[in-house]
Amino acid sequence: RGLYNEPVFLLEAEGIYSTEQPQADAFLGSQGVARDITERKITESIFKESEEKFRSIVENSHAGIVIVDEAFRLIYANDQFVKIFGYTKDEFLNKDFRILLKGASKDLLIDHYLRRQQGEQIPLKYDALVKRKNGEECFVEVISKVTITSLGQKQTIVQFLDITERKKWEKALSESENKFRQLFQNANDSIYLWELE
Repeated sequence: RGLYNEPVFLLEAEGIYSTEQPQADAFLGSQGVARDITERKITESIFKESEEKFRSIVENSHAGIVIVDEAFRLIYANDQFVKIFGYTKDEFLNKDFRILLKGASKDLLIDHYLRRQQGEQIPLKYDALVKRKNGEECFVEVISKVTITSLGQKQTIVQFLDITERKKWEKALSESENKFRQLFQNANDSIYLWELE
């Protein structure tokens, strides 16, 4: 809408214009074509806005997000991925992503990647143990999905969520439950639980 709320149309024009000097009182004329490109400009604006929102979500995500191409190359990584693994982007971008897989789950991650690239239906979400650049082991929740680009190339979008602290708590809780169970089962005294209302 324009200044006075009237509809605005965006036009693209091309034409043929004469450079000859007109004679006195003679109209030379012009020829041209004008196209209404309002819809195209609106679509471009919506697309740009959508792309900016997507980029903001990815860059501010708590998950490390990477895009891996068909040749195992990391072609994109967000800052959280860098934080989780401890590498700089220059150390792994456009390199084989398998260099980052050093933990016990290396074979699992590669197997899932290859099978997913071949179109097999395997779990989208699973836990894996990997190693950071400093050698420290880290549990991550992995969520991945294969997409096809407009050029027909397969790319895998992978999210890594650091769940190391959660795994430590789960282990501590499990150990505590086992100790309680052993005490309960091996006690020489009668033990019962009583709920107070």
